[in-house]
Amino acid sequence: MWGKGVAVLLLLGLTASLRASVALSGSGSDDPARKIRTRERIRLQNQEMEIDRKVARALKFRQTGEYDKAVDLYLEARKDLEQFYAVHKLDRIKKKIVSCTEAVARIYFSWAQKLYFEAEKLAEKLRQNSFDMN
Repeated sequence: MWGKGVAVLLLLGLTASLRASVALSGSGSDDPARKIRTRERIRLQNQEMEIDRKVARALKFRQTGEYDKAVDLYLEARKDLEQFYAVHKLDRIKKKIVSCTEAVARIYFSWAQKLYFEAEKLAEKLRQNSFDMN
């Protein structure tokens, strides 16, 4: 689910950025205010896409069990999204903030489970070794 969602977000962001670039270059309008707005929209879309790329990298780290790196990237992305949201109150940005927060919680849960099961296996080996010694 996460992989497809991230791919869709990246594709939508790229499509919007390309549309804005075409509009800027092919508008034929000499309206400076329109050009500034279009450039700003492109800048914001690029900034959002960069954050989406961090989330995609975090997902890859999560899938390979590199939980520490995944958490760091999700937290970094969330911080960037919060700064973005402070200026641009967009619902999709708020949803991405919530998604990053939930992803971090799920990673910590998975990480804790992994450590628990590893500890259980180690404890079982130690118990077996102590019985073998007696």
